[in-house]
Amino acid sequence: MKYDLILSDFDGTLLKTDLTVDESTADAIRGYVERGGKFVVCTGRMARSMDGWLKYLGIDGERIAVAGFQGSLITDTKGNVLYECTVSHESADKILAFAEKRGLYAHFYDRDYVYIEKENEINLEYSRITSVPLKVVGNLREYLKAHPELSVMKTMIVVNPKDAEMIYAECGKADFGEIDYYMSSDSYLEFASKEGGKGTGLKKIAELYGVPIARTIAIGDSQNDISMLKAAGLGVAVGNARSDVKAAADYITVTNDEGAVRAVIEKFCGGDE
Repeated sequence: MKYDLILSDFDGTLLKTDLTVDESTADAIRGYVERGGKFVVCTGRMARSMDGWLKYLGIDGERIAVAGFQGSLITDTKGNVLYECTVSHESADKILAFAEKRGLYAHFYDRDYVYIEKENEINLEYSRITSVPLKVVGNLREYLKAHPELSVMKTMIVVNPKDAEMIYAECGKADFGEIDYYMSSDSYLEFASKEGGKGTGLKKIAELYGVPIARTIAIGDSQNDISMLKAAGLGVAVGNARSDVKAAADYITVTNDEGAVRAVIEKFCGGDE
């Protein structure tokens, strides 16, 4: 086996547009793991929200099955933290103020909850799709000030896709501190610590598993996946990926709806053996 570790994005990569994962793709992942490979889902989602999917994919018993919050939180399957980097309260407040000034919806996360001002169509739909629990706390900036013990994993702003480019450009003029930001979808603008990111997550997981970087594969579709694709021995963009993600990749495979992850395993990891 040429590649011993695969890190795959979830939404738009492993997950199809209809929010399912084909049994044939799950079978390919199980087969890869049975042959000694390590498969890790590297996602912007909360790690705990992935439990059902990890079980379905047959990787819930592996030492490391998921890296959540864009690689900022890596835990083993017993819940022990192996790596973590958080957003400072000062940076989180600046991001929330940025959203507030522009009348944009925002929320932030700790390990266990999405913190929201009040329930609305945006966060209820987000919770339904991602299976993350919501915690209503009123004014987010005031809540942060009152809870200095809270560990902020990331923050997110929801934008109208037609305004995304403009809002993203405005972020470049703002001072959020030691923060990276990226579009994880057409509407989701996410902010996480510069010490995190999926590229860092891949390097940390490879180190924990003792796998040389040259023997790693990363698969993704969105801007937040670029650092992971560049860090891997082989960076793969799915067919439905953004143009900048494809430009950063070593190889472009089929779309998520056509079984991108399965196709990569079959081509590079002996999926037909």
